[in-house]
Amino acid sequence: MIIARLVVTLAVFVPLVAGCSASKDVAQGDEAVVDSLRYGKAVYVLIDGRDAGTVPKTIRLYRSYGTREVSLFQQGKEIRKYEIGIAATSAGEQARMGFWSNRSADGETYDVRTLPNKDEVYLIPFSENPMRIEDHQYGLTMLVRE
Repeated sequence: MIIARLVVTLAVFVPLVAGCSASKDVAQGDEAVVDSLRYGKAVYVLIDGRDAGTVPKTIRLYRSYGTREVSLFQQGKEIRKYEIGIAATSAGEQARMGFWSNRSADGETYDVRTLPNKDEVYLIPFSENPMRIEDHQYGLTMLVRE
């Protein structure tokens, strides 16, 4: 009789205690744990904060009013960001007029390594022509249209 009560008591308390300790980690807001479980080792593309899938990938973007942003995330950390210019700037014009792009009848093609950047934030210059931006390191191709 005492043994039966002990078995029932353990059967109730052990899963309850185990469940509380597991939910405690998530409830504390340990973002690194949550993000690593959700994102893993894959590199994810976010367009204006919305998940667009993993690389390798080709995405089509249209310029709009306000800043457009494309970010690459891996294991919950932003590893690279692209800001799409909505107006001509001196840095953007220098990139466009320099030797950093290839021009054709289809538009302009850029390698991400040649774009103006600061701390892994890359500026995609304004152009009235269609643009192709290739990030060979992460396998992302952006097709930017007016």
